[in-house]
Amino acid sequence: MLPWTDLHYRGLDRLADRLPATLLLIDPQRGNADDMARAIIARALCLHDGHRPCGQCKSCHLLAQGTHPDTASYLEPCKIEDIRDLGDTLQNTPAIGALRVTYLGAIDNYNPYALNALLKTLEEPPQHSRFILSATNRRAVKATILSRSHVVTLPQPTAEQAQQWLVSTHQFSAEQAAASLALHHGNPHQALAHPDAPDPLEHIDLLIAYLAQPQRATAYLHHLDRLKDSDLNDYLQSQPQRATAYLHHLDRLKDNDLNDYLQSQLETLIAYRQLDSSGQNWHNRLRQHDADLQGLDLNRLHTLYARLSELRRPDRQQIGQTLNIKALLLETCDKRNLEL
Repeated sequence: MLPWTDLHYRGLDRLADRLPATLLLIDPQRGNADDMARAIIARALCLHDGHRPCGQCKSCHLLAQGTHPDTASYLEPCKIEDIRDLGDTLQNTPAIGALRVTYLGAIDNYNPYALNALLKTLEEPPQHSRFILSATNRRAVKATILSRSHVVTLPQPTAEQAQQWLVSTHQFSAEQAAASLALHHGNPHQALAHPDAPDPLEHIDLLIAYLAQPQRATAYLHHLDRLKDSDLNDYLQSQPQRATAYLHHLDRLKDNDLNDYLQSQLETLIAYRQLDSSGQNWHNRLRQHDADLQGLDLNRLHTLYARLSELRRPDRQQIGQTLNIKALLLETCDKRNLEL
């Protein structure tokens, strides 16, 4: 059990004896809900009474081995075929205890067809079936599902709790934990899954130079388009441009890391400009860029951040994220498109 959700579980464990037909966990970080669902399922299926699963009964042993026949977990969005197969499976009576418990994560990312199939299953569940659902955003969950669910919003870790968990439980150094949490918006589960992602303050001077001189950057790239291939490499080597070095730096990042990296950098710049508490963490490392930072349009930073968030939506994700993000940087920062 995670340190920041343990107290919450002590309240939720009372539900295990009378688990509602549908329990919906709201968790912006996702990993907290996955962990909580595992704990509730273990408690609900344990054959002995108690506030925690006994760890000794047949049900607990099968769960530990990942072979329990009365539970299934789908951490990623299901397809309509998966939901239909699940509905057929749930018609069978439990093999060991009195319940079948199914966990469906990320339901706010389901496509409409799978969501409608799920809703039909939730409307007429077998008497022995229970569902635990999770979503990162309550507003993205259909009202018909909310109305049929017992909704619980899970607590999120503080920065200190997240860093301590990575250091004490997963052998991160304090510096590595802080850098990885900064990149992943304070989400310790993402920090754990991608510990080698780049430091958001690495090359941030290039981003500042780019944002401070957008017309210079776009003029430079338009000029490159007019050069012949044979002349391009010589020109790049002889005419380095600091304002566009950031765009070339992005080419070295993987598609999957690029949006996180740029959003983390923008969050850092916005926090510094707004002098909020998180901005204080970066003050000493950004102070040398203060003159350029104070000249940046804060509304433009917020707009660029919002547009990047749009690209993260499941229906917008596609191959070629690097090209999409570079195009967005150019569009947002082009002198002709400052008013968005």
